[in-house]
Amino acid sequence: MTDWATLNKDENKELLKLFNDITCGESSTCAPILREAILNPNKGSISRLSLTRTGKKFEAFHNGCWDFVHYQRKLYNFDANEFKSEGFVIGSPWHGDVLEAPILFLSSNPAITPYCLFPRWHPDKDPQKDSFSLGGTLGKVELNCKDDDGDTIRKYKNSISQEDIYDFFTNRFQESPSFIDHDGKGTAVFSVWVRDDNNPANFVRRNDAVSYWRGMRDVMRLLLNGVKGNTVPFQEDELCALMRPVLSAEFVPFGSMNEYGLNDELMSYYWENFAWPLLKNCGAKIIFLVGKYVREAFLKAVLQEKYKKKDDDDDPLNLNGKVLDVDDFIAKIEKNKNNKIVNGYKDWLKNHCIVFINNLGGRAPKNYEAAVESLRTMNDPIIQAALQGARDQYKKALEEAKKRKEAETQKSNKTEN
Repeated sequence: MTDWATLNKDENKELLKLFNDITCGESSTCAPILREAILNPNKGSISRLSLTRTGKKFEAFHNGCWDFVHYQRKLYNFDANEFKSEGFVIGSPWHGDVLEAPILFLSSNPAITPYCLFPRWHPDKDPQKDSFSLGGTLGKVELNCKDDDGDTIRKYKNSISQEDIYDFFTNRFQESPSFIDHDGKGTAVFSVWVRDDNNPANFVRRNDAVSYWRGMRDVMRLLLNGVKGNTVPFQEDELCALMRPVLSAEFVPFGSMNEYGLNDELMSYYWENFAWPLLKNCGAKIIFLVGKYVREAFLKAVLQEKYKKKDDDDDPLNLNGKVLDVDDFIAKIEKNKNNKIVNGYKDWLKNHCIVFINNLGGRAPKNYEAAVESLRTMNDPIIQAALQGARDQYKKALEEAKKRKEAETQKSNKTEN
């Protein structure tokens, strides 16, 4: 997996800037507004801030940040000061290996679950005194980080670094090397899976994962193994291995529930400043665009906002559930002199595969199977290279899991003897 030092190399500086902007690191453009919203919750008006940037999109960005803070406050018992002690959930830059994962799932915005083990930001009036923790309801419990041999290498209490945050997101779908040990009892916590809201002391089993991640896992299983849904029970090692080739991200990195607070200006701002830099610089070649908000934001960006959806029609170009035929798409657009593809997108489109699907989680109908099946048989060299890379990473993850099990068995046998 790509380490922190690699992200800090010059050739990855745009991804490093993106990571810092979203997670409130140094030089973050988000931090001043978020800090003001957290430390001064009653100053909700944009007119009360001295902003150096103006415009409808930036105002939407500001209000979106403010909503993000207030939405989180409602999730906690603020009167009991739990919000302050738990910390403020940071934005999600991505989940997975941003440089190596060949497949990206891009959706609208992440959800927030109070009991989720997740990096928290503790801002101070003096930015030099800001701190980060790995919290949730576990914020008051000491957590141990273990290496591949099972040895404790660091204890997490209320202080983690930007490097730790990067490691969390990079390895979020994996057990190793960021294996988290709960209460020192050796219980593996898959940090992507949430805890039981009714009983925070209990961890939800991996098979009861967040429906969005579960849907993503189903797509990968069909894509790599040709197995549909849960027709065959998942094996424990398969859960990690299927997600090794995956990069997951949201073009609005700040969470809510049920896509709360999304609007055209906000989506446009985030697409330009967060989604597009990620798409240009990550290693993924197969891109799943999930949901109507992402589809609309993508088309508006590519077509210079001349894309107009029809009334009561979320998909006037009939793209939902399909793999984009890039050459045909470009030809149709350029045939109309009033529509041009924005500079930078044409070359990018020709070097990537775009798949539109409507949903991965919840009860809404899924429509990915036909698109995924067609992907498996396409002769396009870009697609085949990405799929081969995904298969290689998947097999490597399975081999690593097998070796870990063998090592654990040997260690157990020695202890018994």
